[in-house]
Amino acid sequence: MESRKTIFFYISAAAALFLLFCLWYFTADKGLEAYQAEREAIAYRAEEAWEEEEAARLININTADKEELASLPHIGEVIAERIIAYREENGDFRSAEEIMNVKGIGENIYNEIKDNIIVENG
Repeated sequence: MESRKTIFFYISAAAALFLLFCLWYFTADKGLEAYQAEREAIAYRAEEAWEEEEAARLININTADKEELASLPHIGEVIAERIIAYREENGDFRSAEEIMNVKGIGENIYNEIKDNIIVENG
């Protein structure tokens, strides 16, 4: 009788280990695939957010107000007012480089702000 209990115990233990192995084997790959898919989705959402943020940071010098213009590197309130005055006197900027016609904005400052400005008709 004792040997039947021992055999039953070993068979039960082997069956339990087999079931655990099957559970691990058939779900491990799916777990990895799900993890990779989630990482790709997160990376895609992060890229979209970065592109939206990048677009939001671009300042249209034809429509920007004084505060927006003053947020540009090396452009304070005084130069922002000059940009607006230039725009009112000469009409919309036709190119980003035209901003160098504003007193106080030379090539060095233009090189600092050129990646943050766009020219679109207002």
